[in-house]
Amino acid sequence: MIYKKDFETEVILPSLVASAVGYTIFGSVIGFSPIFGNYIGSFVPSTFPLYFILGIVDGLIAILYVKIFYFINDSFKNWKANNYLKTRHRRAHNRNFWLNFS
Repeated sequence: MIYKKDFETEVILPSLVASAVGYTIFGSVIGFSPIFGNYIGSFVPSTFPLYFILGIVDGLIAILYVKIFYFINDSFKNWKANNYLKTRHRRAHNRNFWLNFS
């Protein structure tokens, strides 16, 4: 497991207290009513199978993403080049990738 040893149990209680205090302060200033309004839609149980299928598809896409990530990571580890070239190649690829979205 990737983050098995990174879980710090001594911060769970303080984080819950901080969350409760933060929400109480936020609610007392802004108000406790829903920010985006109340949902007035009707309950339709026939959509449950669609959400089930969507969950399965999303789970498979997540598994595919992780497999591709580790494949690329392993291919960089197996690349016969020094670490300087590997880092420069990754940085250049990352910079070009994000320029496509701006």
